[in-house]
Amino acid sequence: MNKLGQHFMVGAMLAFIAFFVAVIFIEPLKTEADAARVSLNCSGDNLTTGVSLTCIVTDVYLFVFTFTLLGVGASLIGLRRTGFLGGG
Repeated sequence: MNKLGQHFMVGAMLAFIAFFVAVIFIEPLKTEADAARVSLNCSGDNLTTGVSLTCIVTDVYLFVFTFTLLGVGASLIGLRRTGFLGGG
C-alpha cells in the first residue's frame, strides 16, 4: 500500500473512532437532556426568557454534539488524504 493509501486508512480509522464515541455518548446525553427539561419545567406555561432559552439549547445540543463529531471524523479523512496531517 502506498503512502496515500496508508494516510487514508489512518484517517478512516480515526473517523470510525469519532463515530463510535458519538454513538456511545448519545444515550447518556439524551438521558441528561430529558432530566434537564423536566427540572426546568420546559413544558410549562410561565417560562421566563432565560428558562425558555435554556430549554431551546438543551433541545439542540444533542444534535450539535452528534454532527460535530461526525464532521470531525469526515475532516480527519480529508486532512489525512491531502497530507495535511503528516502526509507527504
